[in-house]
Amino acid sequence: NEALGLKPAEAYPKTKLAEIDKTLADAAAKDAADKDKLAKAAELDAKYKAAITKADAALAAKNYDGAKISYNDALTLKGTEKYPKDKIAEIDAILAKEMGAKELDKKYADAVAKGDAALGTKDYSTAKTQYNAALGFKPAEKYPKDKLAEIEKALADIAAANSGKELDAKYTAAIAKGDAALAKKDYSGAKSGYNEALGLKSAEKYPKDKLAEIDKALADSDAANKNKALDAKYQAAISKADGAFAKKDYTGAKAGYNSALGIKPAEQYPKDKLAEIDKIASDLANKDASAKEMEAKYAADITKGDAALASKDYETAKSAYTDAIGLKPSEKYPKDKLAEVEKALAAIAEANKGKDLEANYKAAIVKADAEMAAKNYVGAKADYIDASGMKPTEQYPKDQVMRLAGLIASQAKDQAIQAKYDAAVKKGDDLLAKKDYTNAIAAYKEANSVKPKEPYPLNKITEINNTLDGLANSKGKEKEYDDDIAKGDKLFSAKDYKAAKNSYLDASLIKSDEKYPKDRIAECDKFIKKKGGTVPVIAVVDHSDDFKSDLAKKYPEGITEETGTEPNAKVTRRIVVKGDEGHMYVKKETSFGPVYYFKDGVPITEVEFTRDTEVQE
Repeated sequence: NEALGLKPAEAYPKTKLAEIDKTLADAAAKDAADKDKLAKAAELDAKYKAAITKADAALAAKNYDGAKISYNDALTLKGTEKYPKDKIAEIDAILAKEMGAKELDKKYADAVAKGDAALGTKDYSTAKTQYNAALGFKPAEKYPKDKLAEIEKALADIAAANSGKELDAKYTAAIAKGDAALAKKDYSGAKSGYNEALGLKSAEKYPKDKLAEIDKALADSDAANKNKALDAKYQAAISKADGAFAKKDYTGAKAGYNSALGIKPAEQYPKDKLAEIDKIASDLANKDASAKEMEAKYAADITKGDAALASKDYETAKSAYTDAIGLKPSEKYPKDKLAEVEKALAAIAEANKGKDLEANYKAAIVKADAEMAAKNYVGAKADYIDASGMKPTEQYPKDQVMRLAGLIASQAKDQAIQAKYDAAVKKGDDLLAKKDYTNAIAAYKEANSVKPKEPYPLNKITEINNTLDGLANSKGKEKEYDDDIAKGDKLFSAKDYKAAKNSYLDASLIKSDEKYPKDRIAECDKFIKKKGGTVPVIAVVDHSDDFKSDLAKKYPEGITEETGTEPNAKVTRRIVVKGDEGHMYVKKETSFGPVYYFKDGVPITEVEFTRDTEVQE
């Protein structure tokens, strides 16, 4: 560009500039493409994870159809992933167990039919769901795979063919079609319209919301119909079972009640009837059992119990003697032996209980002591109460509970005070930030009344008072300066140069940077000298760090006062030393009236001189 500025007609720099522009454009295009790939990859990962999460939830709820659909959706997004394939195989194993090949064929055919119907209306989303469901029933079938490929191509064609104004027009038309069909409750037509719109603009929220609304309406309708069908099927099974039960056909009745439970597992009635049938069967079996078989079983139980008792296998002995009593409830021997076993088990339990109690008590005390050391008084109290409950005769946990009652009350009081203090300080800080000095002082005073030993509120009050003093002094000094200048000008005009100079000096002390009063003082001095007068001495300015350091070395910590005289003035010096720094304060009382104040040679006010050099009570 610089070369072109020198020789605009030269072709070479123009060619190189064009080459640079192309390189930059290519780099920008590549960067945009890379970003787009990353965004699409992230979107793919998010969709895959969402499908897996949805499938896992459905599988946990035993919604196998829904789970398989979602796992197949995940495979559509990432066909090489092993996890969804394994879960589909797991579901297939479950379904294979629960239903025969005929029902599987029916479900597959239904899913394919629904997919074909949805594809016919260009409801690509529903068609994909159904073909994926069909693949879930028969993963090896080629037809649903071909249809899914056909859908993907149709969606790709739609995406490629539609852009700009044409895309907007088609999208608007599809939405209008969906809205019109939805208003007539033509859910199939509405879904077709909204799915067509989504095919055109997949990121739009409106058609997605409408499809969700339709799905919910259809699901509600399907659920209602399924519930009715389920109720009818359940009642038919119960009626059939009750009829068999009335005829004492217990085998048929049991089959009917089990069928009813398969339809509605939570119903209590078929469970009660099955228990009743089991009891009847048990009673019949007992009646049919021969006395000889019962005697043999009784003898075997007694032998088993005696052998177990001899080897101190009390649980086996208990079981055997209990079985023997069940066979012969009137026999005394197994009852006596069972009592002997229960006594032995009770003795063992009591011994173990003592050991466990001691360990639990010690653990509770250790935990409570640790909580108390950490000042977690509420937790410590609960643990000591637990320990006392384990060993009511122990005095230590009781004493600690009594002690903690006071500590908890004190802690709560301290926390309340701290909360009140913090609230007052925050209020003061907020008001100070808004420069609401009066209310800020009131808030800090409130904080000080809550915790008088805390320095922060008093420091902030002092800070505000200094700010207010500064504001007041600034306004007062401005008026005082104007008055002194006016007075000096009047006296100067009246040729009272000595009095005029005093007024100009007063003004210069208020605004030391102002040139006017200094020029007038110089003029007054000329006239005073002509008349044989004297000029008061002004303190020499010294702001250096060496000067302040020398003062700190020369004078002791605190305030040292020295007095003396100068021509036409009485001089009082107060040296204030704090740490490694000292400041020289000077008060000059002139014989011609005015009194002047200086700090390190810089004019200050009487208020500042008094405040900084007098001991505060």
